[in-house]
Amino acid sequence: MYNIFRNQEPLLRDVIFEGSNLKFIIIALFQVFIIPNQHAQKTNNVKCDSVVYLNNKGADYSTAGEWELARQTLMKALDYAQLCYDTDSLKRIPSILNLGISYAQTWQYDKALALFHRAEKIYETSSDKNAEYLIFIYLSLGRIYSTIGD
Repeated sequence: MYNIFRNQEPLLRDVIFEGSNLKFIIIALFQVFIIPNQHAQKTNNVKCDSVVYLNNKGADYSTAGEWELARQTLMKALDYAQLCYDTDSLKRIPSILNLGISYAQTWQYDKALALFHRAEKIYETSSDKNAEYLIFIYLSLGRIYSTIGD
C-alpha cells in the first residue's frame, strides 16, 4: 500500500488535519497520486518502445558474432517485454527466438531448446497467430535436434 505521507508529509498533514476546504485536499491528492502515476506511465512507455529496438540491436550483434553483447541486449528486451506485454503476447516471441539463436550458434543447445519451447508455448496460448513465428520455431527446433542427433 502506498504511504500517502511519504515525501509529501507536511503538505497532506496540513491540508487534511487542519480542516482545509475540499479544493486543497483534491489538489494535494492530485500531487501525491496522479502526477507520480503519469511519470510511471511515461517511464513504462519508454521501456515498451525499447523492446523492438533492443531486439533488433541484439539481432545485429548476433549477426556480427558479438554473442555476449547480443545476449545482454536481448535479455534486456525480454525484461522490458515482461513489463509491457501479457504473458501470451506474440510480441515477446522475436526476442526469445533471437536469444535462442544466439545460444544455438555457440553450441549451447539446452538453453536454445528451452527458449524455442518457451516461444512455442507462448504461440500456443496466444489468441493472435503469426505463422511465420511458428515456422521459425519448428525450423529452429528441427535444426537443433538434427545437430544433436535426436
